[in-house]
Amino acid sequence: LSYPEQLKFKTKQVKDSLYKIAGIADVEVAETLGMEHPVKYRNKAQVPVRRVNGVLETGFFRKNSHNLMPLEDFFIQDPVIDQVVVALRDLLRRFDLKPYDEKEQSGLIRNLVVRRGHYSGQIMVVLVTTRPKVFRVDQLIEQVIKQFPE
Repeated sequence: LSYPEQLKFKTKQVKDSLYKIAGIADVEVAETLGMEHPVKYRNKAQVPVRRVNGVLETGFFRKNSHNLMPLEDFFIQDPVIDQVVVALRDLLRRFDLKPYDEKEQSGLIRNLVVRRGHYSGQIMVVLVTTRPKVFRVDQLIEQVIKQFPE
C-alpha cells in the first residue's frame, strides 16, 4: 500500500474496532496523522539469522515463507541499527557461530534484536539463541562494544 493508503487503512481500523469491540457505529474518527518522511524511524529491529547458499546471513523472510532474503538496508529502521546488524552478522561469521536451521533443528543463533534509544542513543543487542550459553560470547560482546561504544 502507498503511504497515504496506509494512513486511511489505519483510520478504518480504528472505526472498525470501535464498532466490533464497543458497538459504536457512525463515530467520527480523525484522520491518522502521518510523518513527513516515513523512513528510517524505527528504533527496534528483530532480524532472523539463517544460512543462505552456505553463508550466514541476516535479513527478512520472503512473504509467506521462511526463505531468508539477505538485506543490509532495512529502509524503515534507524540507520545505526542497520550498521549494528551488519557488524553483528560479520562478527557471527568471524566467530563461526552457526545460524539456526529449521529443517535440521540445529544451529545456535535464531535472531538478532537491536534497539536504539531515541534520546540516549544507547544500543541494546540481544542474541536469540537455541541454548542458554554461547561459546566466546564475552569476546563477541567486547567486539560489539569496540565498534559501537554508545
